[in-house]
Amino acid sequence: MNLRISKLKLTKKALNAPDSAVKAIDSAGRKPSVTPERLAQMWGIGIEKAKLTVEATTQSAVRDVSGPLTRRFKTRNALYRRRRFRGTAYTDTMMSGVTSIRGNVCAQVIVTDFHDITVYPLKSKKQAYVGISQYFVERGVLGQLHSDNAREMTTKSEWRKTLRDEGGIKATTTEPYSPFQNNAEREIRHLQALGPQATSKGWRTPTFLG
Repeated sequence: MNLRISKLKLTKKALNAPDSAVKAIDSAGRKPSVTPERLAQMWGIGIEKAKLTVEATTQSAVRDVSGPLTRRFKTRNALYRRRRFRGTAYTDTMMSGVTSIRGNVCAQVIVTDFHDITVYPLKSKKQAYVGISQYFVERGVLGQLHSDNAREMTTKSEWRKTLRDEGGIKATTTEPYSPFQNNAEREIRHLQALGPQATSKGWRTPTFLG
């Protein structure tokens, strides 16, 4: 729905319409005119000098931005550039007591309510947003992202920007001292149990740390 707005004023009736969505704003159709009187007032010169100036100039390159104008609003294409799924993704950072050959010391674990488990190795838990960003690009975006109350997943500006750029993600956190509310915790315990098995087989670090 395009609203034509005279003198850039919106009416309540137009905004309350069932299909109201402001996509563009049109200004009123008035045309400017450069007169000697107007020029004398703007430049602070005499009327005779203003008349000579108007006669001596072509005014063929005058920039007219008074109207009618149409301004298009930027579309929210962030909602559609990724695959989107209904459901909840649970995430948490898994720490490791060893460093991998690539320098990774932790990993971001993402678990969905349809049993998809993804692990992204990280060099620091401060890079939790990197794992989430990679997941959005490679797998898709879910409607809700549930995490614990760790600082890197609640207050870090990079984390908030990652969620904001994708648009439409509902971010929720577990209650204090309630790790069972995060399904990623259970998968992390399972992955950590694989650590001793990997060491006994001669691997320096578990393969999911890269």
